[in-house]
Amino acid sequence: MKAGKCANCDGEKVYEITEALLTHHKYANAFLPLTLTAYYGPTGEAGFFGDKLDRVTVRVSAFVCGGCGYSELYAKDLDRLAKMAVKGEGNVRPVKAR
Repeated sequence: MKAGKCANCDGEKVYEITEALLTHHKYANAFLPLTLTAYYGPTGEAGFFGDKLDRVTVRVSAFVCGGCGYSELYAKDLDRLAKMAVKGEGNVRPVKAR
């Protein structure tokens, strides 16, 4: 849909949401970026209440068809994902073409 055409209905009314946001769970007038969690787990360091945890996220943008509502999300931090895939970190794995 980045080319301006819907992959679902071939419609040409496509909208881009450059920074997808979520309403904050505590504060109605605050927003948080919509992210995909690539890793959430221990850092290897011990803290006062147990193991310290780390979270690696990537922000996303969205494209939405104005005709049928079909939506696509696109990750923004591709370099971070590529490094994680090479190292085998978190939930990131490379996919080979068939």
